[in-house]
Amino acid sequence: MIVMAAQQQRGMMNVFPPLNIPTPILSLAVSAGDVWAGGVNGAARFDGQRGTWQPRSAGFPISRVAALLTGDGWLLAGGPEGIARSVDDGAHWQLAAIEGEFTPITCLAADPNKSVIFAGTLSGLLRSTDDGKTWDAITALAEIEIAALGWGKDQVLAATNEGIQRSEDGGTTWKAGEGVGGESVLTISALTDGRLIAVLDAGGLLISADGGRTWQPFTSVLPEEAEGAAIHCTAQGAVLLGTSNGQLYRSGDQGKTWNAVLDAFVFAFAETEGQLWAGATTGVLTSADDGLTWTLLPYPPTHDLDRIVTTQGRVYVAGEFSGLVCFAPEQGEWTLLPETPTPLTLLHAEPNGTLYVSGPDGFSKSVDSGETWQAIVRGFLGHISHLAIDKGGYGQAVTVTSRYFLRTLDGVTWKGANSPFENLSVIGLAINAGRAFAVTYDPITRGGQICWSTDQGVSWECDVPLGIKQLRAAMYPDPLIIGLGVSVLRRDDEDNGWPMYRIGPVDIPESMRQYASPPFNEDDIAKGDELFVIRKFVANRRLIIALTTRGLHISADRGLSWQKWNPEGLAIAEIKDIAIDDLVLYALTGDRVVTIPLA
Repeated sequence: MIVMAAQQQRGMMNVFPPLNIPTPILSLAVSAGDVWAGGVNGAARFDGQRGTWQPRSAGFPISRVAALLTGDGWLLAGGPEGIARSVDDGAHWQLAAIEGEFTPITCLAADPNKSVIFAGTLSGLLRSTDDGKTWDAITALAEIEIAALGWGKDQVLAATNEGIQRSEDGGTTWKAGEGVGGESVLTISALTDGRLIAVLDAGGLLISADGGRTWQPFTSVLPEEAEGAAIHCTAQGAVLLGTSNGQLYRSGDQGKTWNAVLDAFVFAFAETEGQLWAGATTGVLTSADDGLTWTLLPYPPTHDLDRIVTTQGRVYVAGEFSGLVCFAPEQGEWTLLPETPTPLTLLHAEPNGTLYVSGPDGFSKSVDSGETWQAIVRGFLGHISHLAIDKGGYGQAVTVTSRYFLRTLDGVTWKGANSPFENLSVIGLAINAGRAFAVTYDPITRGGQICWSTDQGVSWECDVPLGIKQLRAAMYPDPLIIGLGVSVLRRDDEDNGWPMYRIGPVDIPESMRQYASPPFNEDDIAKGDELFVIRKFVANRRLIIALTTRGLHISADRGLSWQKWNPEGLAIAEIKDIAIDDLVLYALTGDRVVTIPLA
């Protein structure tokens, strides 16, 4: 059997070199010798003995990790979607329960005993007393933007967009520091002599000698153009200041004079047992001489690379902010393509080697392996969410708002028109035998339809009502199949209908139960898992492979039947995307690309 042949290729799985590319580090945390880094897509732990990073972003529920905090048996990460919590060294994550509405997390801090934890947000402060499991809002600081938190002697300090606040009773009541006014403050740190130092958003430093009650401007010889962005006072008495001009400054005399020691934009600092760590635009740096000299560590796998395509023997992976990275067999290593338009929200490859990318700045293509790019449509009318092109060059594209369509008959000249579906969203697009197919979604009825065009997208017909729980429709053109949640709809070979085949265990929408194969059974509802979603289909001449949120499924009969497939040695939970090239499956997992032979 084909599936078994693929499973039995033990020892033939090939791992590409690590995706070792620069990535910005927004947050750092240290605990028991471990160093944690948070970036634009998850977190990673540094193994000091091996000198390597271990990805810890499988199933990660947040992006852009702005804050990290470690404790006794737990790890917290804060970002736009809330606070993620792990109790098994980052192997699994869950979102913490937060009272009421909240905005993105900006910082985390705990008292010395870790009995009380605070989280700053863009509109207030949260507090937890159960190791970060649940969080309550502190009404005293509601509607105030918290940029940073610090813990001084018997008090917690908050740098806000309205000055500096301090609390001596565990966050119940707060008092404003005098001398700051309503100025926005970025961060606070404590000097070894007990004084506090703060960085102003508008430039300049403040100093307090009475625990934050009163503040005065701090006179120093810091260059005027060096506006502070991050500050850290080391255990040995040095002061480190990351600045907006991309320089790291160091002071060995408590901030009186400064020297530039590093050419890097630093976002975060951490310290443990005499070792300093800095999170910068290119990764993590470390210093063993109190910040005088710095060494760049291997790049951590916290980049946002989450898409993979292959064409003409080359493999490409891409992320919204990391751009496009190519692996060419003749070079044997990954190369970051510097001219890629970013942010990048769409990546598409054609068998002839043509690459398409799109983002807020427009829609572009490359015919020279990503070395140069030609603009197709500039601006928001070229911000594409779905793209489909057939072998003859006929193609359709739809913008992220679903309000504008692009079409081409030759793959070269593109024409635009307003959406034929009015206010409906397009969540899937494919072209089969010269016909365009789209899956639409109505946010009011929470349902959808399959629509098709037989005249190159000039007019459309819609039929086949769908019950849709997720705003995603995975589609593959030949055979024409659509993945919705747990189910696969397959256009039958005589074009007479859309039989449905189940992959996962969850409930099939009532409107589609008559199409189910095998027949729908009410008992399946109790076995449901609403987190099961079909994310993507890839295929070669013999197999169709489905990537789902619960792993891989495979069909050897053109989508008529499916079975779960777990290739030995492949970390299923860490698969971000897949691609296929004849008899090889490519899986993007963490900071690796793994190839699996398909016999």
